[in-house]
Amino acid sequence: MSPSPPDNGFIAGSDFREGARVHVLCEEGYVLTGPSELTCIACTFCSSGGIWSPEEKYSCERCGGGQNTPCLQNTRNHTLLPSTKTTRTWPLQGSNYSLDASVHIFCDPGYTLSGQDHITCLRVPDPFKNVVAWEPMDMPRCQIMPPSLLPMGLRGGRSEIKGITSHRLTDTSPRTIPTEGLPHICFLPKVVGPCQMYLPRFYFDPSIEECTSFVYGGCGGNENNFESMDICQHKCR
Repeated sequence: MSPSPPDNGFIAGSDFREGARVHVLCEEGYVLTGPSELTCIACTFCSSGGIWSPEEKYSCERCGGGQNTPCLQNTRNHTLLPSTKTTRTWPLQGSNYSLDASVHIFCDPGYTLSGQDHITCLRVPDPFKNVVAWEPMDMPRCQIMPPSLLPMGLRGGRSEIKGITSHRLTDTSPRTIPTEGLPHICFLPKVVGPCQMYLPRFYFDPSIEECTSFVYGGCGGNENNFESMDICQHKCR
């Protein structure tokens, strides 16, 4: 019996007898996690007479491990729009976050973009498994504009900007967090390290006084390296 194909993928092979091998493949734009080759081995206690090995689960994932949206954990007040610039020959339709796809980030009125205005889903070199991630790894942020840069209609009032109506800012000044008394680890620089693993982490950036996501290589880091946003904020707030 043929092994079950993954969603957004298929099984390549027509021989399903004992000793036969088949390959697990993904459709264009998806990346395989798990074994790429399965072998039918004898099983005395199986009703079918054999099992496919290894029994590790496999799946075809989109960028970020099958997330519906890019991981913008360090910002709010943004809009994601599909980009027409892609390595494929056809433009993106709807929300496409698969391998090689790009999306553009636009900030809401009253906010300014810090970082690149687009991110692209790319394959990350990994000796152990296939990994996909958004590039650049330092995600862009939407930061509130200083009052002096705001259009007159947005300085505490209502305005219409490029078809967006009735937007109101309740706070037009940057939020300030006192840094005195914070642990010294909160002022250590972000260190990715020389190793090639892909570990999502967070660090406190004193220049913007916020916890920010980054990708840790797995070795050679420092203490300004937290496994979750909550832990980072608890330590450095």
